[in-house]
Amino acid sequence: MDRESPWQAMARQAQAEARTIVEELDIEGCWRRAGAEINAVGSYRTGLLVRHRDIDFHVYTPKLDLDLSFGVMARLARAPCLHSLHFVNGSLTEERCLEWHAVWRRPGGEPWQIDIIHIEKGSAFDGYFERFADRLCSRLDAESRDAVLRLKYETPEAEAVHGIEYYQAVLEGGVRTLDQLRCWRRAHPLAGVNLWMP
Repeated sequence: MDRESPWQAMARQAQAEARTIVEELDIEGCWRRAGAEINAVGSYRTGLLVRHRDIDFHVYTPKLDLDLSFGVMARLARAPCLHSLHFVNGSLTEERCLEWHAVWRRPGGEPWQIDIIHIEKGSAFDGYFERFADRLCSRLDAESRDAVLRLKYETPEAEAVHGIEYYQAVLEGGVRTLDQLRCWRRAHPLAGVNLWMP
């Protein structure tokens, strides 16, 4: 049996902590009881959590319902460890969404960002990021997964790198070091939404 790398161990621990938070808040149950479909996306779905503690969900309903969205989030906001909650109304954008951004933190613990994007079913990005995550997982082998985790860990906090940049750089650019990542990013600047699909 292959030995677990330090990066894989960190990701496994982060994933377990994220699952505990999701279960404690009953995020999925709250939305499902409201009649919505809810799917994990991002690093929480792929198991590629390392230093940036974030939990992402996309929620779908046939139409955007502000009362329903606010009602579910009001229930979640009662949790004592949910410290802040920010709302963005994107209902008139191409994305047709209502964005919720929360910070969850246990006393003395590290903060976690929880992003819940409520999307109108059938709109432009319906299912897109779920497909992205699943295709990414199918393309990553043990070595490339380890490279992504290591790069995420080694990137300084002040250096903002989007997840998609790591994945594309590792899978298409053969990037394996932080210096290589910086060179790759200079050659491939991120402008707007990157719709690369693994």
